[in-house]
Amino acid sequence: MAIRWWPEPSAPRRHSVGRAVLMGFFWIWGLLGLIGNLLSLNGEIGVAALSSQLLWIGGMLLFGLGALLLRPAVSAEDTRALPEGYHGRAMGIPYKIDLDGKVTALMAKGPQTYQTWHDFWKAINVPSV
Repeated sequence: MAIRWWPEPSAPRRHSVGRAVLMGFFWIWGLLGLIGNLLSLNGEIGVAALSSQLLWIGGMLLFGLGALLLRPAVSAEDTRALPEGYHGRAMGIPYKIDLDGKVTALMAKGPQTYQTWHDFWKAINVPSV
């Protein structure tokens, strides 16, 4: 078993409303444009076909780059100060990863050490583990 020297993500990445809207437009525009371009193929290449394809590509670039450039939402939990020596939070619980791979978490009863990251996640009842 390999030792990981970086913290695991504490929660799924949250998207801002603007980013979610642009991602939705990206997928809708992409699928509808793809279907429309495939249905309009009749063997002739002309100004109308080229302009519709350029419009589709332009929309994909606009919505895709817009969604990429917007930052993910940051919750107040992510910005709270961590206790001295702790690396991050998982489900609101400060933790640190020792050099031997053990995870020390600052629980309500005080610091508790777990043998693996998996054991720590089971202890804090993360459903995906």
